[in-house]
Amino acid sequence: MRWLFIHIFYLIATVGVAQTTFNVRFDAMGYELGSTSASIWPLNGNYYVMGHSRHPVEPFNPFLWFGKISESGSLIDERQYYPDSVRIQSGYASSLRGTSDENLVGCFRKKVYPSDTEVISVNCIVMFNQNLDTLWTCEYPGAPGTFQNITGICETSDGDFMASGLNDDNNFIANNCGHIMKCDNGGDFLWMKTYCQQDYSTSFYSITPTDDGGAIVGGLVIWHPWINENDDKIIMRIDVEGNEVWRTVIENDTDTNSAYIQMSEDGNVLMSTVDRIEGTQTFENIVVIHKYNSEDGELIWAKTVGEEGHSYVVRRVAEMPNNDIVVCGPELLPLPGDPLTPAYYGYILRTDSEGELLWKRHYAFETGTDSEFRDVQPTPDGGLIATGHAEPNDDYVSSDVWVVKTDEHGCVVPGCHTGIEEQGVSAQFKLYPNPASNILNVYLATDAALEVGELALTDLQGREVKHVSQAIGNTTYMFNVEDLPAGVYVLSYRSEQVVVTERVVIE
Repeated sequence: MRWLFIHIFYLIATVGVAQTTFNVRFDAMGYELGSTSASIWPLNGNYYVMGHSRHPVEPFNPFLWFGKISESGSLIDERQYYPDSVRIQSGYASSLRGTSDENLVGCFRKKVYPSDTEVISVNCIVMFNQNLDTLWTCEYPGAPGTFQNITGICETSDGDFMASGLNDDNNFIANNCGHIMKCDNGGDFLWMKTYCQQDYSTSFYSITPTDDGGAIVGGLVIWHPWINENDDKIIMRIDVEGNEVWRTVIENDTDTNSAYIQMSEDGNVLMSTVDRIEGTQTFENIVVIHKYNSEDGELIWAKTVGEEGHSYVVRRVAEMPNNDIVVCGPELLPLPGDPLTPAYYGYILRTDSEGELLWKRHYAFETGTDSEFRDVQPTPDGGLIATGHAEPNDDYVSSDVWVVKTDEHGCVVPGCHTGIEEQGVSAQFKLYPNPASNILNVYLATDAALEVGELALTDLQGREVKHVSQAIGNTTYMFNVEDLPAGVYVLSYRSEQVVVTERVVIE
């Protein structure tokens, strides 16, 4: 079955624009074994998702997957590219982008295994049309036996394409070097340039264009331990020929994560990352949003977002049409009584243009298995579209493409942005639809003082049919109920302080 479930409804925004929301998962090409969605782009009323999936038979080679999704969340078309003998790894949070001529451009790494030499890593930039057809491919093979990867793509202001990544270079002690590949708008290779430092290893993960034909890249610095034991962030500007204009390494007292960047409408650079909280356990990280001057790399402001004690990973930063900022990724939450076996929840947060938090929401499945977002983009109706991957079962064998369309408040369930403070209660459900036939979305709102509780769906005889062992507030849980007999059920949330129940009808 190509799509596992779909749930659609319409909200009327305060500005009078209908905002479609949905929550879908897909088996890429119908395969049960694995799919990691990487990047999404809205174009002409549809949503395009690119990632890599795995073949279900040995040697389980990953392949490039491209899907076209309608504005209501249904899968219109999907394609597999390259033969089974080639291994594909798509980029990270910015590996698919729309172009000025209303096509799509993506980047990925292709690994070829010749019989007479060592493995060859090939960086690829590919242009697709809206029908998912390949228009051209630009490739740059590395030397046999060496490693290279490609992570982010952008169209430059002069209509060419630059992609960021990393490779190993044995001439440098630091090994990994950032690199940038450029192709023209007809798919012809122009150049590949490498940026190495003796003191640290460099990896580029995201790239955004500047107005002079150049670009700014963001990434990660790993210092030699005799220089600095912490990992740090890096942003760097290059001109149209790939010459370095400036480089800023943002040093921290504790470890950090890679910098994900986007040019803001005012011509400066937005950056999202996480910093480890000093003096805490290693899994505790907090989201930090920065703004830098694109002319000289100087910091304009930095804001910390999120709760201490949580562990965030940042995958993408994007700017809304009104200059608000959105960030997405997975949040790592330790399971009760077992901090060494955590689960990932997808999250989206939105701030104003100065980095002040407006809201943050979680999204997860009823099994408590891993769910995460890797890219988020604003949509023409004023909402948001996010993609990532989700483990649909407890055995961690399969991973499905996951796409969630929310309204401007991050809601999949209508009215999730009206908090429990307005209702005078400490915990509350918001359900849609009820009655339900295949998917029940449950928005759980709780007071911040409540301990983590458990969420369960039981029949009228008290038999449990669905269960979340670690239920947290501000989270939309998605229950697949198509396998349940029709009837009346009871949804309950239980913590040490409170018990809340709600009647649910399954048709």
